[in-house]
Amino acid sequence: MDIRNYILNYVASQPKLAPFVIQALIQVIAKITKLGWF
Repeated sequence: MDIRNYILNYVASQPKLAPFVIQALIQVIAKITKLGWF
């Protein structure tokens, strides 16, 4: 789950990211989280 935490920290520290970049990163986090549940 280190990758998810890294991405979350990156998004939090880069508030000027384009909305589509943030959306893509959130989708990656969601997929990692889903995979982590099973």
